[in-house]
Amino acid sequence: MSFGKEGNLIVFRFEDGKDVFECLRHVAKEHQIRSGLILSGIGMLRDSEIAFYSRDKKEYSITNFNEPVELLSFSGNISMRNNEPFFHLHVSLAKEDGSAIGGHIEKATVHNTLEGAIVKLSEVKLTRSSETGVLSI
Repeated sequence: MSFGKEGNLIVFRFEDGKDVFECLRHVAKEHQIRSGLILSGIGMLRDSEIAFYSRDKKEYSITNFNEPVELLSFSGNISMRNNEPFFHLHVSLAKEDGSAIGGHIEKATVHNTLEGAIVKLSEVKLTRSSETGVLSI
């Protein structure tokens, strides 16, 4: 894992085989990010779980991708939940045949590389309810 910082902008690169969420937690703790925005991410993932929320069923349906997929977009926010960084992330992924799927990412392993950028918020404080999961600004 490598990263650089310019003002409140943190640019990162995660290596092959690393857990995406563990790496993000490391960056958040290293840079004391309690509120932030994940602006972008590109690269490849494998062993991914993508969730889609159904308001009617009030639950997520999960789709697993064990094969490598291209990461087309990666964005979201970082808030605090139970005094720990919480990541609300959405992705668009492309399979080898060119088809794409997107949604809320639950887990993923880096395949080759993941490169991206985070902005640490200084004035805006994002917190997430431990009971409902609702974001407060």
